[in-house]
Amino acid sequence: LFNRPLSPQFNFIFFLGFILSLLCWENTPTRARTVIVGLMFGMLFHVYTYYWTYGAVFFALFMAGLFVTRKWQSLKQIFFAAGIAAVIAVPYIYQLVRSFDYEFYQETVRRVGMIETHMPSCVYIVGLALLFFVFLLILLFTKKITLDGKTLLVTSMVLAAPIVTNQHVITGGNLEFSSHYRWLATFVSVFGCGFLLGQWLH
Repeated sequence: LFNRPLSPQFNFIFFLGFILSLLCWENTPTRARTVIVGLMFGMLFHVYTYYWTYGAVFFALFMAGLFVTRKWQSLKQIFFAAGIAAVIAVPYIYQLVRSFDYEFYQETVRRVGMIETHMPSCVYIVGLALLFFVFLLILLFTKKITLDGKTLLVTSMVLAAPIVTNQHVITGGNLEFSSHYRWLATFVSVFGCGFLLGQWLH
């Protein structure tokens, strides 16, 4: 019952480790670094709910971007990393599925307004991401930067935050309170803008 670290203060270091492993992988995508990315992502399932849900959306976006840009080798490696994470997550997913069977579960989440809701949320997170994308589009249209692998990675990081906080607009299941994503969304958005600025100055 008490196996989770204090959140989100101490366990934020695990999220930073996940981000760092991705950046190191993109810099030099070796097999060992691919395994590390998978291990770091898999660990997030057992650390903090809001980190793995963000990570899942990020992985989906990044793999879609790699597919569209036809970066097949990188896609193969990141898919392998996702497979490692899925294996590590099995105990967590098993417990999660079991919790859905409790008689009081559906009634509880319905009464607290966490399902059957389509109201957009967290304007703050959406605004930060919008700031990044305006900056990104300006640099792309003026040809100051190109949509290479690293830019695609950072773009997926930033875009994952507003999507994971507003997926209930489509699904109707707001099972994760958006305010819990504020810290990670702030980090990836500010980091993303800093990355674009660095690319532009370079």
